[in-house]
Amino acid sequence: MYDIRRLDVALVPGLAFDLNMGRLGYGGGFYDRFMQQYVRTGLPKPYIVAAAFEEQIIPEVPMGLFDFRIDELVTESRMIIEGSGADDV
Repeated sequence: MYDIRRLDVALVPGLAFDLNMGRLGYGGGFYDRFMQQYVRTGLPKPYIVAAAFEEQIIPEVPMGLFDFRIDELVTESRMIIEGSGADDV
């Protein structure tokens, strides 16, 4: 068994992302259930990073009750950081 308190950063996959840091997964819910462990236990979540191609960024990702937002999105041309209000190249 692993200790979730030791995790500082999580790299998560996705099919699509938006600039509000929404993430559309592959439909299995594995990462959503994993992140819910932090909510249930009151532990701080790890920093969540996703890598994608620019073509995977869409206007809006539909978000459900148990979906989580990422902290940083890295593409082939920029880094988008939640709350920064700016894109880094």
